[in-house]
Amino acid sequence: MERKKISGKLKLSEIAAKLGGRLEGKDAEVTGIRPVDSAESGCVSFLFDKKLAEAALKGAASAFIIPEGNSFAADRPVIYVKEARAALAIAIDLFYPVVERAAGISEKANIAPSAKIALSARIDAGATVSEDAVIGAGTVIYPNSFIGSGTVVGDNCVIYPNVTVYHGCRIGNGVVLHSGCVIGADGFGYYQDKGVSIKIPQVGGVVLGDNVEIGSNSCVDRGALGDTVIGEGTKIDNQVQIGHNTRIGKHCIFVGQTGIAGSCEIGDYVVFGARSGTKDHVRIASKTIIAAQGGVDRDIDESGIYGGFPIQSKMKWMKNNAALLEISDIRKKVNEISRRLNDGSETDS
Repeated sequence: MERKKISGKLKLSEIAAKLGGRLEGKDAEVTGIRPVDSAESGCVSFLFDKKLAEAALKGAASAFIIPEGNSFAADRPVIYVKEARAALAIAIDLFYPVVERAAGISEKANIAPSAKIALSARIDAGATVSEDAVIGAGTVIYPNSFIGSGTVVGDNCVIYPNVTVYHGCRIGNGVVLHSGCVIGADGFGYYQDKGVSIKIPQVGGVVLGDNVEIGSNSCVDRGALGDTVIGEGTKIDNQVQIGHNTRIGKHCIFVGQTGIAGSCEIGDYVVFGARSGTKDHVRIASKTIIAAQGGVDRDIDESGIYGGFPIQSKMKWMKNNAALLEISDIRKKVNEISRRLNDGSETDS
């Protein structure tokens, strides 16, 4: 959702209370939150890395927020917090609250007569809501987005500009779809007949669980017969492809440029690093991590950290990488030994 910086001031004691932290030093009012390297007077800064402490003290920040247990000889107030990342999210929310906009349907929106839209939803100019689509309470659809026929969008969703959700999809509550993403396009299904690719109709759908977030220009294809399913709380970065009929568990993470082929079964709490991917029809156990650029070419039945292609356990992958780095030196040694042997044979003759 759109956020806007507050115009007023907050007391450090108020911030500490909201963060569940403790304030050491004099209470004061601050006007904003900034990174350590660009903080101005009147701002509070988070200091996660002790290596930056010296630079932080040379900066202009009026106060710091740091993790509990870190020693920091500060010459200004400090708020100590238990969970630094959680505190950061809360602090940003304090200084940059969500902009509340009135519900309603723009006169320039394209709404089918059979569509059902909750009174508390907001549909902006240029957005299209097709026949028999359902839009839940508190949901916001930004300009020029498209909701296909029969698609159901849950409560409190945010659909940013230029998003396309095809027909017959089901979107849970609290889902966020960023600009340019496409949900429910045809899966890549063809068969060959005398060298010609013949399309297999794709008549399934896409189901997104509650609190799924999908980044800009990412695509989730519809199933051929059944649904492509993404579980509750899963987060998908920009430029990610999810193939048809794939089923993804809850609270997974897919970093940018990941590609998941069709008909995969991915468990809960699985993480895919940047530019990683799978072949089709593989199964991946819950709580598995695939390192950046890893290629899953077979089932992974045991959770752990894997990398490389073909996919390997982390330890084997690291050993093989280390060996690859030594190949050049090994080659030089082999060439030297070969040269000496050749020189010796010439002398004997």
